Amino acid sequence: MNYIKGDVFQGKWDAVVQVCNNYKCFGSGIAAVIANRWPEVYDADKATDDGDEKLGTFSFADVEGMGRFYNLYAMFGLGNDGSALGRNCSYDHLYNSLIRVVTDLCNKHMDAIIEMDYQPRVGVPYLMGCDRAGGSWTIVEAILTDIENNYPVWFDVYQLESAIPKHHRSQSIIPPEILKQLDAKIDLESLDEHVDLDFDEFQLIDNDETDHI
Repeated sequence: MNYIKGDVFQGKWDAVVQVCNNYKCFGSGIAAVIANRWPEVYDADKATDDGDEKLGTFSFADVEGMGRFYNLYAMFGLGNDGSALGRNCSYDHLYNSLIRVVTDLCNKHMDAIIEMDYQPRVGVPYLMGCDRAGGSWTIVEAILTDIENNYPVWFDVYQLESAIPKHHRSQSIIPPEILKQLDAKIDLESLDEHVDLDFDEFQLIDNDETDHI
């Protein structure tokens, strides 16, 4: 995984991802920028159903001259609106969405992957799921690293600030017991202890299962 200082929309990638809520609202943050510049990406979101059943899936639009824009459905509610966890980003749904995205992207580039050992590049906005959605970048970064280590894909994290802190968490009000967990060193083997994830349950999604996403 590479950290790149700059605008993710000016980067060189095969696809870019963003975390979305499940209510078809692109009202703020990077989603609002995308809706204004590339309305076809928002149109793809609006074509989905409302509700929790789409969490862990994705929608996408191909933007001419840029690449594929993926909307990851990994967020309950709108922003960080008083969730008891101090966040609305769902780590397990984020993992599932990303696995489905990587599967879709690898299928799209399968010939190049096989013939030229090509690895598609995915642009990731720094703090994805961690600003308005209230997630922890330490955990999101661990999820990205785990996927990158197991699938033929590269994640390039773009950030506009001058320095990249090792750890970030939202400035939302977070219960003290959650803060203690976030302050602890989190690795992939202990990730499920902190966020109730069971990585053994996740499976690669085959073509038939992704056709309807």
